[in-house]
Amino acid sequence: MDWYSIFFFREGSPTALLYGTYNPWLVILSALVAICTSVLALQLTRLSQKQTSLVSQKFSIIASSISLGAGIWGRHLGHALYRHAGLRNLY
Repeated sequence: MDWYSIFFFREGSPTALLYGTYNPWLVILSALVAICTSVLALQLTRLSQKQTSLVSQKFSIIASSISLGAGIWGRHLGHALYRHAGLRNLY
């Protein structure tokens, strides 16, 4: 076995790996969460520009990055949980 076959799928049909279904309501919910956290991050960034204190500016930027990171993480986790591939998933 070479190192290439450990990381890449070469034999058979790769379409079997892509089969799966999503619950559309949960996907819409995930998209709304991502949109809301992105808007929140943009508002916090705009708020940091209006702050006079350096500590308040830093706090707003940190809160903005945390909210954006949480939105991205929530969307990826949501899609991993919403996908039904006919396999049993344990998280």
